[in-house]
Amino acid sequence: MKTKKLLLVSICSLFLVGCGEQTSSVLSQASSDSSVTETSQTSIDSVLEASSLLPSSIVQEDSSIASSTKEEEEKTIILTKAYPGLLDNSNGNINVGDDGYKMNNVFTMMKGTTIDFGSKKTISYDGTDFSSEGRFKLNGAGSTSSKSIKITATSAGKLRFCCQSASGSDSSRTWSISKAGEDPIFTSEDGVSATTPDYFEFNIPEAGEYYLYSSVNGINIYYLDFTQELALGKETGFEINSDNMQKDYLIGDDISLANLLANAVYSSGARMEIKPADLEIDTSAYNKASAGEYQIGISYKTYAKQFVTVKVHAVKAIKSYYEHIQKSSGSKADAILRTPTIYRVNDAISSENIIVKAVTDDNKEMNITSRATITLPDMTSAGKKSIGVKYSNNNVEHTADISITVLDLTLSLDDKEEYNLAVSKEVTSEGELINNVPTFSSIQKAHDFYKSLKASNASITNRMNIHLGEETYEEKVYIEIPNVTLIGSLNEANHPNTTIAYSLHADSVDASGNAWSTYGSSTLSVNKNATGFKAENLTIKNTAFNTMDEYNNCNSGNKQAVAAVLDCDATFDNCYFYGFQDTLYARLGHQVYNDCYIQGMTDFIFGEDVEAIFNGGTIHCLNRNSTTNGGYICAPKPSSDTSVQVGFFFNNMTITAEEGVTQGTVSLARPWGKFARVTYANCTMPDAISKKAYGDTSDKKNPRFDQMSGNLPTNAHFAEYNNTGDGAIKTAVSGGSILTETEYQALVTLVQNL
Repeated sequence: MKTKKLLLVSICSLFLVGCGEQTSSVLSQASSDSSVTETSQTSIDSVLEASSLLPSSIVQEDSSIASSTKEEEEKTIILTKAYPGLLDNSNGNINVGDDGYKMNNVFTMMKGTTIDFGSKKTISYDGTDFSSEGRFKLNGAGSTSSKSIKITATSAGKLRFCCQSASGSDSSRTWSISKAGEDPIFTSEDGVSATTPDYFEFNIPEAGEYYLYSSVNGINIYYLDFTQELALGKETGFEINSDNMQKDYLIGDDISLANLLANAVYSSGARMEIKPADLEIDTSAYNKASAGEYQIGISYKTYAKQFVTVKVHAVKAIKSYYEHIQKSSGSKADAILRTPTIYRVNDAISSENIIVKAVTDDNKEMNITSRATITLPDMTSAGKKSIGVKYSNNNVEHTADISITVLDLTLSLDDKEEYNLAVSKEVTSEGELINNVPTFSSIQKAHDFYKSLKASNASITNRMNIHLGEETYEEKVYIEIPNVTLIGSLNEANHPNTTIAYSLHADSVDASGNAWSTYGSSTLSVNKNATGFKAENLTIKNTAFNTMDEYNNCNSGNKQAVAAVLDCDATFDNCYFYGFQDTLYARLGHQVYNDCYIQGMTDFIFGEDVEAIFNGGTIHCLNRNSTTNGGYICAPKPSSDTSVQVGFFFNNMTITAEEGVTQGTVSLARPWGKFARVTYANCTMPDAISKKAYGDTSDKKNPRFDQMSGNLPTNAHFAEYNNTGDGAIKTAVSGGSILTETEYQALVTLVQNL
């Protein structure tokens, strides 16, 4: 009886698109199982159960199967795996654009998704520990075109995956499988866990393209594999996969063939990895001493030679990056790594957070930090100094020194026992006295002088004022010490004419190539150590988008662009916040906003464990150009039902809408977390505010209070009291409540006692 060959192949060659970093290819070679015959109809399930292969295992290939003379009836089982740990996670998160992200022959991530390396879930599957491997983030409700994983099947097979809800409090999210352009062919009956990853499987019925996603809201995928059994067929050629191979070099660099992959191609559509020893690679054209493009030839058997183009670059300059570098954990930039440029005599200084890049002849930037020489200056005396940065290439020395100022400056307290510094673009030297006040050229420099002062005397509790002029300060500002006040100026109409502006959105990347995320995109960031922060008479803008056309034309999957994020107790007086999506991130602490203006269109006032009190001022809803969805004002996410008492409290505010916002389409709030608390009291509301009850399906317009991330407004704490205007209601609708006078007075007492 003729023996049927069974081949188990683990194809795990995920790779980083468009980067020069090296990653490990993990591919198991073919194995013949002579004990399996035509009469022992071994199923895919039994093969998987019997398999003890780990992703790093290598099984000796059966040369008879590798031959190009295989018979059509010979069967092959191909097992393809994918999980983020196979990528080089030093490159941070990968945000998938319109072109998708092809991980191997089977799995492709579609646009609007993220490969996140910060997840710390403890998971084990197929003998592999995924305790820090990361996740594929399917952000929000998906489809066959976005926020999904495409499975390209060349035959019927079994899909297995490990997933969890993207919300830590929502276990109602289901997963679906669809074919392109079709309704789901299957949707899970039960939601996936919000706390512990679950394992699922689905039998792909036939060859084709399938999509895995959640049609409700986001889920996280930690592991996938797909097993196909098919006739191997005859070998018809070979193909090169050079996506993960380094193709850009500097003059003097040796060529690297690591991660150059080749697959034999069969008439069945199967791909089998070719051993490097079976390839002939010709690098003779490569000349590391001269800039230019070079062809690397790859030959296999008698098939036509294929080529990979690599490039050697000349270096025309180098750059030093010492700010706007983040250390991220999960979805948040939990630390900003930067090198200050203002110091006091005898301060410590470090080069740890400096990144150096070579600028090539075609303006490509390549990281050369490990090859650069960084020299720190003497800090025992005052003066203008430099952190020396140099790099030599092709006998040419390039420099990119970082200018710093070391000051021997003593501050005096004013009659209020407060410190005062000023900021002006007109300053000629850092710390110079203008109107008897030490003045700096940027907000960050003034802050960093205070930070140095605080570091030398931790007991200082005096308020540290920074006075700003009638200017626009184009900088990303980090407040990292307590009791700082930013003080702007007013025009004749009593509006701020001091502006802080910066342009970043969630998919923007820092010098390390890490996506900033929603949290990190903020123009003004006030961290947890900066308690007691105050701001007066300021306009704070995120200028990533200035018009709706700019927002709509951005191809990024994550367009959140925050004006300010606050992680501590803070007070804002007469401040204006400008953005589109996620404008004000009132995240943690006890915060008060007096007579402030906040504009946006999607969840533009949002936060977590925060008591945020808004007294007076304006909420302005931008025109989304939709006749049914006018946007969402507020999205809170307390961590528990007792972590906040009031949540978001909007009192005596005026809500306005930009011209063109359709009547009855703006939602007042939706619960980012199921314990959300929001109250609108004594507010004036336009007719743009929806009056529709949650669950009303009479039209497609937004309800007054909507659902979010699987959290229903009917389970949240959404309330109103004594609102007026065309958008006000007197009788509660589903999703919210109307407070009685007694309930309102009790709430006011709570607010006063916070």
